[in-house]
Amino acid sequence: MAGRLIVEPVGGLTNRLMAVLSVARIAHRYGMDFGVCWNPTSECGAPFEALFDTAYARFDATNADPDRDVRTIGFGAQGWNVPPVVTRPVTPQDVWIVTHGVLAHEDETREAGFVPGGPIIFDLGRYYRALRPAPAIVAAADAVGLERQRTIGIHIRRPYNAAVALAPGMHDAEQRQYGLLPDAFYAGLVNRLHALNPALTFLLCTNSSATEQYLQIHCDATLITSPKVAADDTSLQSSAIEAAVDTLLLSRTAGLLRHHQSHFAFLSSLTHYQPSLLVVPNGDGTQAALRLNEFGDYGVITSTDAEQSLERVVNPRFNPLLL
Repeated sequence: MAGRLIVEPVGGLTNRLMAVLSVARIAHRYGMDFGVCWNPTSECGAPFEALFDTAYARFDATNADPDRDVRTIGFGAQGWNVPPVVTRPVTPQDVWIVTHGVLAHEDETREAGFVPGGPIIFDLGRYYRALRPAPAIVAAADAVGLERQRTIGIHIRRPYNAAVALAPGMHDAEQRQYGLLPDAFYAGLVNRLHALNPALTFLLCTNSSATEQYLQIHCDATLITSPKVAADDTSLQSSAIEAAVDTLLLSRTAGLLRHHQSHFAFLSSLTHYQPSLLVVPNGDGTQAALRLNEFGDYGVITSTDAEQSLERVVNPRFNPLLL
């Protein structure tokens, strides 16, 4: 008989959540007991119980089996260091998975990218919807008081604070991915969406106070934000709590705008399958194209690159969540 399947998620909040949810899914597939080892770090400074009320079995060094089967599955510049698949255990050992992304079970096909599409994502959404935010997180989100049918969510990911401990070269990679596209691009995009439907408000979620201030000044639309203490210092427990509030708020919107390599708002879209405008930087990273992702039937995700994609997010004729 196999032992337990335990996940030790690493990275920021949503990378950890993708790991937890996908490994929980695999444990249920294999009929194994499931547990979580959640260690606060400079990338996510809050303990699990400050963020969620789900009764996962909890593990750390004090109750770990010294004979456990430890598998580290990471995603780097060249892709996964080993295939992102958890094979079915055949020994009685606990299997301890250290990872930060979406893993698959051995009976399914998984694309090579960091986040797969198709049936895995739809099933992951089922586990995400079952995750219970802590009461304080729900209360903070309720206090914002947004109306789904007239709110579009925006998530602008900016590079981690220099004080966050990352692998060598990762701060430079963060800057290339998330720091080059100017705030003016996002403000201009919000203004284009606002012009198509002036009745909408926009929920702005970002880990940069400077970006938030810029958009508040330069956007014609009404912007809603949740209170922040120090969103750019992810080592603080308050930062992770604020991020959890933002993920819950984004899940309550009718459509999303996000960077295509940031998965913060991606998880939120799995609650009601909102259409998502993806910002895809091109060239030197200072300009970007747009791509629309819409969830289709039977696990299919459709995409289009047409200019019509903006209207499909903000017009009730195309987006039924606005009705």
